[in-house]
Amino acid sequence: IKKSFALLILLFLLLDIFLCLATAGLLQLLPGKYYALSSPLIVCLYSALCLASAACLFYKCKLEEPVRLIKEAAARIGRQDLDFRLSYDSADEMGELCKAMDTMRAALLKSNQETWAMMEERRKLSASIAHDLRTPITVVKGYTEYLSHNVPSGRITQEKMLGTLHNLSLAAERLEQYV
Repeated sequence: IKKSFALLILLFLLLDIFLCLATAGLLQLLPGKYYALSSPLIVCLYSALCLASAACLFYKCKLEEPVRLIKEAAARIGRQDLDFRLSYDSADEMGELCKAMDTMRAALLKSNQETWAMMEERRKLSASIAHDLRTPITVVKGYTEYLSHNVPSGRITQEKMLGTLHNLSLAAERLEQYV
């Protein structure tokens, strides 16, 4: 970019010199007092016009497109839309900046995908733990209901009650291991 800018300034400086000399040649045809007044003014005017033209041309040719691309990419990244590629094929600093921006976008996309994968894995793990906990809880509930209906009425033998309590104890141990 520095080389392009310096080259444009040099070209427009040469154009400025050419225009100044051409105008000076034409102004010499005027009477002396008009030439003396207008010569410095014309030099300043041409210099300002040439500098402004060089700046506008430089912006149009070297900066406008990559700046637009970077602004659009930043807006998409801000909206969490990372499914795009930023490409600006130029070997200058703006091309490097666009490549760096695309590298950042790709790293954010990878990070988001890893986060989403971890969240999905966590969801599956939580579902698995919940399933594993439901089985012994169901066993405990079933045995407590069985005992609450049969112990008061005396329809259960001592041996059957001890077996049921043993099964309750096993289910409680399973819950303890899961926790």
